[in-house]
Amino acid sequence: MILDCAVIGGGPAGLNAALVLGRSRRKTILFDDNKPRNAVTSESHGFITRDGIHPQEFKRIAQGELSKYPNVRLERQRVHRINKENNLFQVETENAEVYSAKKIIIATGFKEILPDIPKAKEFYGQSLFGCPYCDGWELKRSAAGSDR
Repeated sequence: MILDCAVIGGGPAGLNAALVLGRSRRKTILFDDNKPRNAVTSESHGFITRDGIHPQEFKRIAQGELSKYPNVRLERQRVHRINKENNLFQVETENAEVYSAKKIIIATGFKEILPDIPKAKEFYGQSLFGCPYCDGWELKRSAAGSDR
């Protein structure tokens, strides 16, 4: 079977892309290896109707919504390689499975590379943060008594 689109990445962007494609009746596969960037996060913010939700709950709800669309398939594995042959992309997984797709959406985001500082990994997501938009509101009162 030739897919219309392969979405690489099961975070909010990839889930939303798969939803829109599913609603457009496109044969879609969503790859998610379940190794999220926000694994240390207890709340996700900035998503209307879901502000403050735990990332795994967000994902559970989104995957449930995707399950209504029979043309969207979720593969819980990592993509190992993508090659373009003629007009199709050949998507090879870590399990050596190969899928053919007309289009690819890469929605993997990025991962922080923490500095080589003792205990940085231990404190990351607890008292060491990388995103003022994600964590700034909750920490606003602890910044020198500021109220803004």
